[in-house]
Amino acid sequence: MKLAIFYQYTKERFPILGVLFYVLFFILDAHYINQTILNSEFKYISLPLVLGFITLFLFFFHLRIFDEFKDYEDDKLAHPDRLLSKGVITLNDLKKFGIGAVIIQLCISLYLGTNSFISWFIIFIYSFLMFKEFFIHTILKKSIGLYLLSHQLLVPLMVGYCFALSTDTVNPLHLIATIFISLLSLGYEIARKIWEPSREHAKADSYSKFWGIKKSLLVLSVIYCVTCIVQYKMAAVIFNGPYYTLFATILCVIINIININFAINPNHKNSKLVEVGGALFLLLNHLLTIVFIILMQK
Repeated sequence: MKLAIFYQYTKERFPILGVLFYVLFFILDAHYINQTILNSEFKYISLPLVLGFITLFLFFFHLRIFDEFKDYEDDKLAHPDRLLSKGVITLNDLKKFGIGAVIIQLCISLYLGTNSFISWFIIFIYSFLMFKEFFIHTILKKSIGLYLLSHQLLVPLMVGYCFALSTDTVNPLHLIATIFISLLSLGYEIARKIWEPSREHAKADSYSKFWGIKKSLLVLSVIYCVTCIVQYKMAAVIFNGPYYTLFATILCVIINIININFAINPNHKNSKLVEVGGALFLLLNHLLTIVFIILMQK
């Protein structure tokens, strides 16, 4: 397969730059929080951090490939215009890249030591169970809420992997940080699948289709507010001064206004704003935490 075709595939289904930024913010956030909690010698960058970043990026790539295999038949009907559906790129092509990605992850994790290997192996096994839909495909298909929960449980395991890169010690603050990062991911996952009626598709599932637009937005807004509350708790222990919570509150209010606007005017433009708002809430909160931790080192 030509690399040009693979590049076109990534543009369509695995935006490299976007994933790179997400993984970078994710691992830096978890890693810096971990160092702050442990009050250890602060390191802006380290070899385990760099190798962990590569591992998580490749992990997300093999997750995408797992999903392509899992959803292939449905996607051919729901998205006939995609490269995979048209046969421009094949499952066998993606399988080769996926195997390569897993082998690299395995080698890095073995190199980083026992804790990192065990943590990586746990998230890999969980990703495989997700691929198999936990062997309860019919049950998950009927309940989008259960499907969401079963798949989002991967996120705290990934946070645990980030912690394992530099420590084998945990305390209650690690739990608070894990909940915070997990809620950010949960919010984005819901925000990207709240659609206006014309965008709904019989072969594509969305939260708005199962729960309705207003209920979906209510769930999303509650998640944003709970995230903010967890941030306040984390800030009370880690950060000095009110500025972190002030910025977090302003961001939460702005994103919730976007949700309210879509509830009042459920059109395509406002639907996309909800998705973009979810991405901004995710990335800006990661960035906010990273920046404040760095400022604490000055």
